[in-house]
Amino acid sequence: MKKILAIDDQHDNLTTIKAVIKSYFPEFSVLTALSGAEGIKVACAEQPDAILLDILMPGMDGFEVCRILKQNELTRHIPVIMVTAIHTDSESRIRGLELGADAFLSKPYDLPELVAVINVMLRIRASEDKLRSEKANIEQLIQARTAELIQANRKLEHEITERKNAEKIQQVLYNVSNAVSNTRDEEELIRIIGKELGVLVDTTNFYIAFYDEATGMFSSPYLQDEKDDLTSWPAAKSMTGLVVLQDKSVLITPTERKEVLGSGAVEIIGVPAACWLGVPLHIDGRVFGAFVVQSYDNPHAYSEEDMEILEFVSEQVGLSIQRKRIEQDLIAAKEKAQESDRLKSSFLANMSHEIRTPMNAIVGFASMISDPDLSEEERNKFSAIIQSRSNDLMHIISDLLEISRIESGNATVIRQTVSMNVVIDELESVFSERIVRNKKTNLTLLPERNFTGKNLDIITDGYILKQVFSNLIDNAIKFTDSGMIRFGYHAPEDGKVTCYVSDTGIGISQENLTLIFEYFRQADTHDKHKYGGTGLGLAICKGLLDLLGGEIWLESEPGKGSTFFFSFPFEAEPDSKLPGKISLGSNKKTGLHNWSGKKILLVEDEETNMQFLNIILKRTGASLVSAYSARELRKSFAQLETFDLVLLDIRLPDASGWDLAKEIKALQPSLPVIAQTAYAMSTDKQKSEEAGCDGYISKPISKDKLMALLTGYLEN
Repeated sequence: MKKILAIDDQHDNLTTIKAVIKSYFPEFSVLTALSGAEGIKVACAEQPDAILLDILMPGMDGFEVCRILKQNELTRHIPVIMVTAIHTDSESRIRGLELGADAFLSKPYDLPELVAVINVMLRIRASEDKLRSEKANIEQLIQARTAELIQANRKLEHEITERKNAEKIQQVLYNVSNAVSNTRDEEELIRIIGKELGVLVDTTNFYIAFYDEATGMFSSPYLQDEKDDLTSWPAAKSMTGLVVLQDKSVLITPTERKEVLGSGAVEIIGVPAACWLGVPLHIDGRVFGAFVVQSYDNPHAYSEEDMEILEFVSEQVGLSIQRKRIEQDLIAAKEKAQESDRLKSSFLANMSHEIRTPMNAIVGFASMISDPDLSEEERNKFSAIIQSRSNDLMHIISDLLEISRIESGNATVIRQTVSMNVVIDELESVFSERIVRNKKTNLTLLPERNFTGKNLDIITDGYILKQVFSNLIDNAIKFTDSGMIRFGYHAPEDGKVTCYVSDTGIGISQENLTLIFEYFRQADTHDKHKYGGTGLGLAICKGLLDLLGGEIWLESEPGKGSTFFFSFPFEAEPDSKLPGKISLGSNKKTGLHNWSGKKILLVEDEETNMQFLNIILKRTGASLVSAYSARELRKSFAQLETFDLVLLDIRLPDASGWDLAKEIKALQPSLPVIAQTAYAMSTDKQKSEEAGCDGYISKPISKDKLMALLTGYLEN
């Protein structure tokens, strides 16, 4: 039964408290005391669950009573609620709490508050009682276990001292521990362990075997043996396996060997020993291997006492091996971190060079192009240089954005119908022009289509396919001065499509064959500045192919060239073809256009971009209407039927372009809407299609691509 002790010098107050407690806690027993001294005696004798203590009492006030209760081991754990009608100032409350009071109440009582405080104190008491009980049990268990361990340790130390000199054992343990920091690797540490333990037992033939639970195999990095040279063997039915799987030491003499072999539990592996002793090794309480010594000619080479010695030192051996492994892991991690830091620093320096180089040409020639003394030929030349270097800069930015998308997990796969021959044709057109632009007249680009069928249409991500092909061909052009670049695909086999890009360039050394697919890596060359690049292209290829569930590999020989292969899952296109597809990737240059009578609505919030579009399109004779925001666009909704096409920026200051496209299509379903965006993500095309857009083009906008795209809607 729960007990509440009320201490107050006023009998009427005690009667009131008792009635209240009985009303709200009928199952509780209420104890009373008319003075502090009496209350202390009752508390010591009855051990109540909580105490209600009046502060103002003659002789010994509540503060003194609280101090005595909290200093007494018998009562210090009992929650004390101090009660008064006068001392309600913060100073008195602070004094009471400093003396150990657990709560403070004022008269007259607020009954709900009184009940709530009593409930809280009872919960605190219950929790403290539970903690004390658990603490007492733990202390009792610790004392008992400590006593057992002390007794067992004393017995073992006594027995070891009788068999061996204790100083030798301690010295061996010290040397083994010290060897962790004085050895190069784990193999050398094990050799030192064997040598040191040779002071205590015969280690002429010894090994430490590590157990791999996943494979059920043992491995021994260092073996010192007169007759055997095993470095790995199965744990099942081996004597070492008996030690590890049963987690106990095993001593086998010729007599025991006959019994063990007769039971079928063990089979002889290697040359049989006359005497064999194995002791388990532990890390964090888990068996990870065994220390074994054996003799081929002395059946009494080891005894129970030797087994006890090895068991005694096995803990230090296990700890030393664990420390060595941690040390080696830390060294490897440090070296990897340093290498990563070096690569990133090199990457940043390289990026600075790669960005500043085209920027220098762009800024320099842009400042010269307005010179009135320039000839038309010089002006065209400078303009071509600015265009070329701008393309180089965009390529660098695209690589950075692509690797960022892959690393952040934002890259997605857009599955669509892709014609392999169309992809090959587009790549041939783009890179043939690039070879000419790079003035590599002795380099031939040869597309190959090794599919015997009429065409190979598959379901995959066309953006990823073109990106991987483009990066590989771009590298091939960069590192090949003369000869041939072949690229193409093979017929699907084993559920996969395999593509390739082969060149006759500088080739890649064997040690770099896997490194080049890591971020910030480039194959070692005599002159990196000659070839340039960010070192991200191949890492991007690998990351994108991982998204498809594909893979990439290569064959290469320095001085003769390289062949990159990549494959991805094959899924044939269904028999039903998707109608009305318009290619958005054509680089075919267009001539003059006469779009007189056509009316185009241009939606773009950036002034310079709007000027660019107006300059390009006004030469066609089309009527152009500009809108710089969603608000301006919506003002034109009443005249939508008068327009032949809408060129719509996706990111506007006051609305989403995709939402606007849906509004336009709701009003004029047949009006072509072309989305333009600077995001340039592979998902943007899908979002544009879902919004009802008829076409899509990414910024920076190429004049030729834009004109080719619009031609499909304004002239067809």
